[in-house]
Amino acid sequence: MIVSKNSRSGLIKYWLPEVGHALTSRVAFTLAVLMSVVVSSVKGWSGLHSWAMSNWEISYDFGFFKRGLLGTLTRPLLDSGWLGWNRTDWVLVVGSVLLVLFGMLVVWLTLQAGRQSGGKTRPSRTDQLILLALLVSPLMVMASNLVGYLDYAVYLLGAGAIGCALQRKYLIATGLLLVAILIHEAALFVGYPIAVLTIIFQQARLGRHSLLFWKWPGAAQVMTLAPLLVLGWIFYTQSHFEQSDALRTYLLQRCEQDLRLLDFRPSKIYPGAEHMVELIMHSFDGFWQEELSKGLQRLKDTESLVVFGPLLAWLLLATLAAMVGLPFRLLLSVLLVLASLAPLLMHLIAFDTNRIWLMPVVNLLFARWVVQNYQQRPAGLLAELLTDLGAIVLIVAYSVLTPIVMVDELILTLYFYDYVIWYALTMLVAVSIFIGKYYPLVQAGKLVLAARTAQLD
Repeated sequence: MIVSKNSRSGLIKYWLPEVGHALTSRVAFTLAVLMSVVVSSVKGWSGLHSWAMSNWEISYDFGFFKRGLLGTLTRPLLDSGWLGWNRTDWVLVVGSVLLVLFGMLVVWLTLQAGRQSGGKTRPSRTDQLILLALLVSPLMVMASNLVGYLDYAVYLLGAGAIGCALQRKYLIATGLLLVAILIHEAALFVGYPIAVLTIIFQQARLGRHSLLFWKWPGAAQVMTLAPLLVLGWIFYTQSHFEQSDALRTYLLQRCEQDLRLLDFRPSKIYPGAEHMVELIMHSFDGFWQEELSKGLQRLKDTESLVVFGPLLAWLLLATLAAMVGLPFRLLLSVLLVLASLAPLLMHLIAFDTNRIWLMPVVNLLFARWVVQNYQQRPAGLLAELLTDLGAIVLIVAYSVLTPIVMVDELILTLYFYDYVIWYALTMLVAVSIFIGKYYPLVQAGKLVLAARTAQLD
């Protein structure tokens, strides 16, 4: 008896198992994603750090200082007392919202961004493995640990600018980059290089001569130069502010008053105020002279290289593998590497080692997004296999690794014997995805080999 797929028996025999399998796979993957986000966030969570809070206290009330924009925009909310919350409460809430938005951005960049090219209707299994590896990695652990820092506002604005550049809306991208620069000068190294790289990818499709800067569209030139000019102006003003002792005394008094309102411990008020004044007034030349020799040592820091090096190398190779068939592939690959790793230069002027090592990971997520939008054809099977194997190895390694954080490392609530079991679902789902992808290929290869052997016999 022939059973039609449209009959009731056919529905049970053919369609329900397929739907059930697909639903189970998606449910399991979704649960693994949610579990990974929660566990990684708990691993890194240490609440709002006092130094993070000090960034929100800087505003243009003191003058046109670096990092003053976000404090100026949010001060009415922080001082409102709405819902009975004080400044610290509001910074924690706003910082947590930015953290959630950043997590959503990571998921979207990994799973959804690739749909814009190649006619993909759903994320590939490689995309799924990459996402699980990123969520278990220090990316989400550090994100949680740094709640309240300005980095995530910069990342979100950088993503918006790159998205606008991909749509050739360069003036909107310029505005977003300028806002990011005024919030934190790290925007010059995170987001901005990839936005410029996006223009270069676009021009490469038009021919060799189109790569020349003066051949770019005028709005693209504005997007490239405007952030540099604004940052140059900030450098100039900072060098003059640093020379004013009267301004330093005034700022120290103001900052002490603000910290008392934040219920800082008395022993931390004066050091905290000094830190805020340094953030506001210290010139970039001063940071360069003080941190240059130490920065070379930070670049060679063994712990950071062991923790972040494999993650960066794996994500970089996965991104470069997707550039098959692009014009000027060698040139674009070199520029992509330089743009993605640009944040490591910040080691020469800043001492937040692990925080800085995280920034190239974000840049590589942005770069992968750009490459997928201009991808000519899928990466080869070998490249996908290496990417997928790398994801499995990283998931296992980071699941059992001590949390890598920047602040308050000793008060974290989860350690090896506590949290590793909570990553079990992530590891099982990752291995299942890997086997489900490659087992049919192995079986097909065996059949081909058996057929060739039979022909020889």
